[in-house]
Amino acid sequence: YDLENSNIVQDGVGIGYDDEGFSMSVSYAEDRSRNDGDSVNRTLYFRIGLRTIGSTQVSSGALN
Repeated sequence: YDLENSNIVQDGVGIGYDDEGFSMSVSYAEDRSRNDGDSVNRTLYFRIGLRTIGSTQVSSGALN
């Protein structure tokens, strides 16, 4: 929260699942830290993990 300008700077939400061999999560974030009048920067994250192989994650910032 920006006290000087009285607005929210960043926020986000996510959900995940985890067990012995598999994990995954999805989250969404918004960033308003730039005070230049541009639109909000939105990002969607997706992560999947396999315990025996490894994990990978993908994010996209093209949600404007």
